[in-house]
Amino acid sequence: MVSNISDIFKNDYPNNYTNNWSTVDSFCQFNKTSTSIWFRYFADYKTNTVNPCVEFGSIMFEHVIFLYFIVLNFFKMTSSPRIPTNSIYITTLVKLITISCSTLFLIISLFISLITITYKLPTILLIEYFLITIIWLIYSFFWYCNIYYEHWHKNRCFSILYSIVSKGFLIIGIQRGLLYSFTDPRSYFMLIGFFFHIINYGNNILEWYLSKNIYVHGLLHENNVLSNVPPSTTLTLKTDEEVNLFSKMFYLWTNNLVSKGYKQQLTNLNQLYHLPKSLRVSEIEKKFFESAPTIHTDGYNFSLFTALLNCFASFSGPIFLHLLVTAIEDSGKDKGYSDTLYYSFLIFTSSLVSVFCNFHYNFYSNKIGLKVRTATTIAVYEKLLSVPYFSFFNKKDNDNSTSNESVSAGKISNFISIDTERITNFVTSFHAFWSMPMQLGIALYLIYREVGVACLSVVVISIIMIPVNKYISTKIGIYSTKMMMMKDLRMKLITETIRGIRQVKLCNWERHFEIKINEIRQKELKYLAYRKYLDALCVYLWASAPVFITVAIFGTYTLWMGQVLTSAKVFTCLALINMLIVPLNAFPWVLNGVIESLVSLKRLNTFFDVKDLDYLSIYNPVEEKLFGKPVLELNNASFCWNNNDECIESIYKSLKSINLSIFPSEIIGITGPVGCGKSSLLLGILGELQIISDQRNSIYIKPSLLENGIGYVGQECWLKRGSIKDNVLCGSNYDPKFYSFVISSTALSYDLTMMPNGDSYQISDGGSTLSGGQKTRLALARSVYQNNDLYLLDDPFSSLDKKVAKHIWKKCIIEMLKNRNKAVILATHNLDYLSKCDKIIILDKNGSIKGQGKPEEVMNEINNINEWKGSCESLDDNEKEDELLVGEGIIEMDLKDINEESKDTGTVKAYVFKYYLQSIGSSLSFLILLSIILMQITKNGSEMWLSNWTSKQNNINETLLVHYSDTTFPFGSLFNTPFLSNEQFEKTKYFFKIYIIIALSNTIFTLLRSFTFANGGIVATRKLHSKLLSIVFKAKMSWWDSTPYGIVLNRLCSDIYTIDDSLPFQLNIFLASTFNLTGSIILTLIALPYILPVIIILFIFYFLIQRYYRYTTCEVKRFSTMTLSPLFSHINDTINGIITIKSQKFVRRFVNDLKEKLTNNLRAQYSALAATQWLSVRLQFIGVIMISTVAFGAVIQKHFGTIGVIQQSMIGLAITYALTLTNLLNAILNSFIDTEKEMVSVERINQFIQNIPTEIDSKNNYVYENLGNQIIETENDIERNLLINENIPNNENFKNGDIIFHNVFLSYTNDLSTSVLKNINFGIKEGSKIAILGRTGSGKSSLFNIILRAYDITSGYISIGYQNISSYSLSTLRSNIAIVTQQPFIFHGTVYENLNIFNISNDETTTNILKEKIKQFFVKSSLENMLEEMNGLDGFIEESGSNLSYGQKQILACIRILLLNPKIVLIDEATAYMDLALHNKMLSLIKEFLPMSTVLMIVHHDLNLEQFDGCIYMANGEIKELKDLSKEKENNIFITF
Repeated sequence: MVSNISDIFKNDYPNNYTNNWSTVDSFCQFNKTSTSIWFRYFADYKTNTVNPCVEFGSIMFEHVIFLYFIVLNFFKMTSSPRIPTNSIYITTLVKLITISCSTLFLIISLFISLITITYKLPTILLIEYFLITIIWLIYSFFWYCNIYYEHWHKNRCFSILYSIVSKGFLIIGIQRGLLYSFTDPRSYFMLIGFFFHIINYGNNILEWYLSKNIYVHGLLHENNVLSNVPPSTTLTLKTDEEVNLFSKMFYLWTNNLVSKGYKQQLTNLNQLYHLPKSLRVSEIEKKFFESAPTIHTDGYNFSLFTALLNCFASFSGPIFLHLLVTAIEDSGKDKGYSDTLYYSFLIFTSSLVSVFCNFHYNFYSNKIGLKVRTATTIAVYEKLLSVPYFSFFNKKDNDNSTSNESVSAGKISNFISIDTERITNFVTSFHAFWSMPMQLGIALYLIYREVGVACLSVVVISIIMIPVNKYISTKIGIYSTKMMMMKDLRMKLITETIRGIRQVKLCNWERHFEIKINEIRQKELKYLAYRKYLDALCVYLWASAPVFITVAIFGTYTLWMGQVLTSAKVFTCLALINMLIVPLNAFPWVLNGVIESLVSLKRLNTFFDVKDLDYLSIYNPVEEKLFGKPVLELNNASFCWNNNDECIESIYKSLKSINLSIFPSEIIGITGPVGCGKSSLLLGILGELQIISDQRNSIYIKPSLLENGIGYVGQECWLKRGSIKDNVLCGSNYDPKFYSFVISSTALSYDLTMMPNGDSYQISDGGSTLSGGQKTRLALARSVYQNNDLYLLDDPFSSLDKKVAKHIWKKCIIEMLKNRNKAVILATHNLDYLSKCDKIIILDKNGSIKGQGKPEEVMNEINNINEWKGSCESLDDNEKEDELLVGEGIIEMDLKDINEESKDTGTVKAYVFKYYLQSIGSSLSFLILLSIILMQITKNGSEMWLSNWTSKQNNINETLLVHYSDTTFPFGSLFNTPFLSNEQFEKTKYFFKIYIIIALSNTIFTLLRSFTFANGGIVATRKLHSKLLSIVFKAKMSWWDSTPYGIVLNRLCSDIYTIDDSLPFQLNIFLASTFNLTGSIILTLIALPYILPVIIILFIFYFLIQRYYRYTTCEVKRFSTMTLSPLFSHINDTINGIITIKSQKFVRRFVNDLKEKLTNNLRAQYSALAATQWLSVRLQFIGVIMISTVAFGAVIQKHFGTIGVIQQSMIGLAITYALTLTNLLNAILNSFIDTEKEMVSVERINQFIQNIPTEIDSKNNYVYENLGNQIIETENDIERNLLINENIPNNENFKNGDIIFHNVFLSYTNDLSTSVLKNINFGIKEGSKIAILGRTGSGKSSLFNIILRAYDITSGYISIGYQNISSYSLSTLRSNIAIVTQQPFIFHGTVYENLNIFNISNDETTTNILKEKIKQFFVKSSLENMLEEMNGLDGFIEESGSNLSYGQKQILACIRILLLNPKIVLIDEATAYMDLALHNKMLSLIKEFLPMSTVLMIVHHDLNLEQFDGCIYMANGEIKELKDLSKEKENNIFITF
């Protein structure tokens, strides 16, 4: 075959054409004997034809310009208008037909030129035919795309350029005719092609004429007057499953997306791809659960053949390289030329096949990865909704550590964001994992064919490194597990802190919890550092392996085997070793990814092993009959909180031997001391506790309850982010009439009239913008609207004032529930409503039923238990309803700020990269950069030295060398060269020593680069997390009210994980690939300087492509990260309200909501994948062109006769590098794009740090003097006594606990007409104990908010210790004031850690003293039994106190303030869930241990007011009455105005 190809180029041209390639003159057929310059260099006087090189230059000059504009117009094609009329469509079709026909005749001419013997052409003209054929094929394809996408291309300048360039057909046709006297068929084919161009000229003129007539029509069409298609959807985005085969093969379907991104039209999710059928969430879920419990990824569209072909096709490059370099070294010029051209073409073909398979393999493997991620996310979420509540913690007796089987919000967030991502990465890692050993085996075999047994050094090094790598990988797996445990712990504490952020900030605990979180973060970073440094060591070993292998191979081959190195052997081995670099370098990452995937899989398997909530094993459905059957019946049922089988053996049980039955229209009251198990009983009925019974199915239930759910309102009212109406409906159908009844019965009507936008008012996470009473009533309204048959109400009256509570009892519980045949179980301490129940059950402190019966039968026993001294009040039916319904001020905020997350547009700005480098540090950044530069210099230096070595070896007398025969590779003899002489051996030793020195230097710099980069990533993520956490804790309360918790969690979880892991990884690849490419290009140009123009042109294309693409990838990355926040918010909402969601059968609705949010994220991920493929196709084809340019350039340069021995060895090195150019180009841009995408996380964190409004302290101190005992009459008196002194330090404690409000107004909208507090004036003396009363929403909690400067007052001022509170630093102000909010803040940890937040000491003596003091508090309040049940002060409290009752949490919160010894105590209904006796005990403790503290306490009932010194009555944000209750009338507690 080779000989035939060689024959094609033999010299049988007519006239004076020769085939002497010794000089440039002979190559271009210059006639040096002619006296005329024209006939010497430009034309042949015998045939009247121009010189071949002149023809080539003139034709190619025009065509290169033409190609450039073709590419530009390709980019602009999608911005062209749609074809407006059929006539324009026909003209465009004619263009495609005429140009395609002319191109077809050009292809025929090229084919004739290659096979003909009669009509030979010079090589330069063959190259001309080949290049212009490629250009005209591209131009034909351009018009095909216009027809396919129906774009009207109207560029007149481009049409004129086409007319100029197409005349080349005429010139070439005439040239061939003159050369062979018009006997050459090619001349006619070219002239026929030109004839088609003439037809197209006329067609262009016709199009221009038609465009004038339809200009107005075109304008109307472009403005959508004649089209019903919206502007944003003009470019329809078809997915890969909706396009034809041609578009699918070359990813033409991705053009419109990238075009939209470039024109910055990707402004919302609707402009991204819709999901193809195989990626729809419902389809994935169906296939996933059909294959359960064994999970199989969907192999559709995945080809094992493609993967194998991609793996093996890349190895054909080194084989052809060997043949090419051997041919270049061959002294036989004619044979050498034909062989080199042939092998160059094979290199081109193999590279093309390899890249074509590569981008298809990557797309479908990543598409499968998306399916795996989606399926895993759904599985985790649905599992979360199927496990019982007791699985969310482990009850430990003497161990403070949590079990692996426990479930927490932080762990669930990590499951979704991190573990799922790791398992997804396993899809691609797995294929690399099994293919890499095969690649290694093939490479070893080919090296063996080159250097024989010297290849065993590769095996030896690999055998040494495998156990080392295994040890390192094992350690990485161990540290990854520990790191994830710390990450779970950190996210758990962050989640708890964010949930209780109001009390954390108002109590000045931010710094404490910031330190605690950072301590956990430090442990997490310690394990991350271990893992990163082990990764760095692993990468160093495998990255240095090629150096060690090269040294070992060439050392063995020359010094031990005594063989001579030739360029062919060296550079073939280098190419194969470079092939080894890919699997060797990637292997530690792949292995690490597999290990991390297994760690995550193990974590998820542990979660999936948690037992599901099996309703059929809990409930025994009873056939419904007309009369006589209860709705619910408990038969000797016992419950406990433990989530393991040891619960059955445990002596501790939450509830024992409960017998209960309830009938329709019946209300059962549950009461008992705090911690007796009232809430636990309700959870047990719902199946959320572990049931212990001698009989299975000990709960008999009405079957409809299993289908429709049980209404449940817990003590901690769960509300989701959204509107009031959305919370009430919660996915149910809207019934206007019933909705109105529900709103009225829960006393929300007046509140809605006060809220901006009524029931469309948006509430934040947990309803933090509502009062405690409003949250309770809204939760009750949601439950009532679901119209269940059974309702479990856990003390809903505690947060309501008496009159609103009466309304709720009468209108809601009686009229809406009891009178409509609903059964109600009500847990409460309130005797008013217990006395109205049909039956009462009394629980003792051990969780057993102490008594039950009708109210008149058990009321005496209740009074004895509670020591209740108040009397029951009757409900007055004639009381005016409008007096009950009093609204409160609402925090008004921009709905967009609540619901949507802001998003930048365009590429990531330079300041983001600068910000990240600043986080690393300038010195460390410089060291990293220097190590990479030195590593690359030594790498290229070692290979150049090898090139020099082989060139010197080639200077040895050729009689001593045995060259390869045609059968040498790959099946030639093993030893085909003689042993070296002594002199040659000494020279070889010299070259080898220098090579070892350079190679070892390279390994040292590689080691330095690996460890400095690992350290830089850790330093950066430590600083960014610390800054982010600090700024988040310093944010204003108004920011927290308007910001979804999911956004904050997304920053601290997903974005931080990206900066921990993904960003350094991608940045490392980008920098290494960039310097590698730079070195490769420099050496290639040294060897082949004539290809510089082609390299420049390719890099221009490269630059244009990346510039065009980056806009899109940054936008879709932002969409990807932005759509994660709603996902996290939804998961957080689900965890917080999981009991309500399951009890009221909202599960399917919430799963559908998750699927919707997951679909949005999946659309962004799929669009990102599509955009990546758009880039990959173009980059890899550029790489193929670059490889071909180097290979063909080497052939041409060799036969110019300008290559010596040194240049021949450098050409081998250049081609070796060329074989890696495709991967390098792809790696650079992909890693840069990925780095830029990961930098979005830095951008988002930087936005948080820069844009979060933080609380600012005033620099001035306002001091009030001589106000202690004065009676202040007028505003002027106050202003006269107000002295400003800037020199007083603002970190001092208060002088005293006097509090003065003067003309205080508070409005969240800066509009006094919408003030929440209006003209507040009062003063309280130090040590006074004041009760604040008022109906729900009267503004009581707002008083506390402005005392602590949670919100800025609109006008007036507040003073404490006769100093304006704005003059104190926030730390000073809040450190001297203790507050217990409506929802007590409890976090996971010991009881002692929860009580003694600030004074945690390592000193055992101090700790013991504090513990004894705390125990004294429990003894004084007769709560030592409760402390014992919690396993003492060292007992462990689960996440958010989930193993405590609400009353127990309130007790701990109240006892906590006794240790703080504050000047002022603010209690916001913190005893609402305690009985009156315990309420009085708590107040007595405060009075006893904090006698000098000023106490303000919000209460909802006026019983036992004698415990207070005074009370303040509020309504509508105003003070209606100040009442002095102190016995010492001569000493007023109020500072009068």
